[in-house]
Amino acid sequence: MVTTIRTTRRRARTDMGPYAKLRQATDEKARFYTRLDPDARLIALESEAQLNKTEATETGATFTKGDALRRVQEALVDSTFDEWLRLVWPYDRKYAFRFIKVSKTLSEYKDRLIVAGVPRASLFHLSRAPEMVDDVLDAIRNGKRPTVAEISGLVSRRGSTDGSSEREVGGAKGVRRYHAAKWGYAQQFFRRLRWIYNRVQIALEGSTGPRALKRALAEVVVPSRFCILELRSLCLHPVPHPTEATTISWSSFPSGSRWAQLMKALEDLSQRSTWPGGHKLGDWLRLDVLPVLDWSIGDSRTARQAVDRHRTAPDAGSARTRAIEYAGIDSSTVSDHGSHAASAYGTRRPPVRGTGHATGDTPEGIHAFANLLAVICKRGIRQGLPPERTLPVIEHAASSIGMILTKVTPGTTSEGIAQAVKVNCLAALDYPSDARSRLEQSSRT
Repeated sequence: MVTTIRTTRRRARTDMGPYAKLRQATDEKARFYTRLDPDARLIALESEAQLNKTEATETGATFTKGDALRRVQEALVDSTFDEWLRLVWPYDRKYAFRFIKVSKTLSEYKDRLIVAGVPRASLFHLSRAPEMVDDVLDAIRNGKRPTVAEISGLVSRRGSTDGSSEREVGGAKGVRRYHAAKWGYAQQFFRRLRWIYNRVQIALEGSTGPRALKRALAEVVVPSRFCILELRSLCLHPVPHPTEATTISWSSFPSGSRWAQLMKALEDLSQRSTWPGGHKLGDWLRLDVLPVLDWSIGDSRTARQAVDRHRTAPDAGSARTRAIEYAGIDSSTVSDHGSHAASAYGTRRPPVRGTGHATGDTPEGIHAFANLLAVICKRGIRQGLPPERTLPVIEHAASSIGMILTKVTPGTTSEGIAQAVKVNCLAALDYPSDARSRLEQSSRT
């Protein structure tokens, strides 16, 4: 008699609980942020913090969200921005771009719109026709507050900034509408400038001589020509030629100004015949080109420091030296391994709890990732995850972060950094002291 034994396999569960989803989201965000360059990482983390803090729907919150989303969009390429949006934005992608459009087209009316208390839905409609903002504000001043439906109807009848009904709006308002639309494309100009700046730095670091440097710089010639045209379109205007009546030329920036220096640098980069020969090429890039490019894409408050950094650095052509000095840490304490990443995390800050450091040189990533973990855990708790079950998620992410930061921060251990991330995350979660002590005690055991 033959006995047949039937074997069954348990069906794998495809659904994940709150704990698994929280852990997966933490890992995915950590991997994403470590792939970004230092400047883009800082902008993305700060913008995410702004989005998480802003939950209200008033006018000011609409501009705050739009500005935060716009900063990240300008700092990242399109595909990377979409990935970041998927990780941090809980709504539809098109909804995010409506906030961005408000930030782009209505920024010059921001203060007046906030004072008037124009609702968010009305801002979305007005972003399609910014020339109507003055009319709406005048009506509010006269005690006649248009409804959202009325503003939507006016915008639909009078057209939008996409140029589909340009014949319906003439005069100064029509010109102002196209001027506002043009400013929306300024991000392409700054993105191209930032790309040229990075390519010049890479060429200086990787070239072994003048010929190799010229070959590496060949790819910035055409983008520089694009930047010249975009800069003229955004800032200058046609003027009659001073001596020839039949010739029309462009206006120019004030002589000796930084913008004039930027235009000169772009014109020189766009023509290989004007490049200095021999070893003078590297000095020209370090002392004349890089400082003004750095100034043009940076904050105006740090413009002078940006120029001085390049002119006074012992090795102005070294991207590593510049990154370390920009971060504000002692270059003698940074190892050669992972020096670029060190520039992303090393900064002067107050000592972080749990690191055991007496100085102010602590990894900035501890603050950033601890706050990020706290935000993720808060979302999980709101979705029903018990607070005590967030500890394994925090410990898992903290250990991964510790292994990353210890490679770029000399004098630290992965265990110390992981403990610091965990302690700061628990503090950011704002648990009651007794609950936090129980969690910390369980982590030690």
